[in-house]
Amino acid sequence: MKASDLLVRCLEAEGIEYIFGLPGEENADFILSLENSKSIRFILTRHEQGAAFMAESYARLTGQAAGCLGTLGPGATNLITGVADSNMDRAPMLVLTGQGSTTRLHKESHQIMNVVEMFRPATWCQAAVTDSIEAAESLVTDDRVGFFSFIGSARVGWALRSKLAPGTRCALEHGGAAPVVVAEDAALSFAVSSIAKGVYYHAGQVCVSVQRVFAHRNVFDEFTERLTETARGLTIGDPRLEATAVGPLIRHREVQRVDS
Repeated sequence: MKASDLLVRCLEAEGIEYIFGLPGEENADFILSLENSKSIRFILTRHEQGAAFMAESYARLTGQAAGCLGTLGPGATNLITGVADSNMDRAPMLVLTGQGSTTRLHKESHQIMNVVEMFRPATWCQAAVTDSIEAAESLVTDDRVGFFSFIGSARVGWALRSKLAPGTRCALEHGGAAPVVVAEDAALSFAVSSIAKGVYYHAGQVCVSVQRVFAHRNVFDEFTERLTETARGLTIGDPRLEATAVGPLIRHREVQRVDS
């Protein structure tokens, strides 16, 4: 699977249904992956500014986020007016742009600019995807970063944490199989609700989800009964519906593993 295929899968999972924009060399892989999507429709526009305003209008009419897409350089700058208007109107929007290699930044290279910095005043959150460990390290260790969140191996996470600028807050999510302990004097109602959330949040497909529970023998039977009852009461179905508590698993193999 290509990175562009994975990105489309993620957008599908988040409920994105429309992306407005223009194709270009830097977003060509994404466009090709988008053609295979059964739930996201790409709307070709004449100009990137129109794409941004169309995404904003969709959000204001439906309350749901849509995407706008441009390529690098002038394609990205053309989006900014509509994006800024969306931000002021509190209309949810996903902005996707292409970008050249980070090695070309600040070298007067053709059509290359710092897109993340350009969009920072007009957006709530910005992200840059790189294929270079050195570039990623430079980004996260910059003294302008106020908060660093990392999901992945402990080795990489702790190495990056050691290089953060003073005062930068940090959250590392490494996963593991550490058990939850339910003591004899535990408040079972609170314990059951908390553990159920930890077990079934995102259908358990989170690296820090609850995987093992050790309950004291004197409360084991009552705890097990309550947790089972809570689990049976969870609504399983379409994750886009507000009433759904547990959505689908990511692979058929995972369903077989659970059934076994």
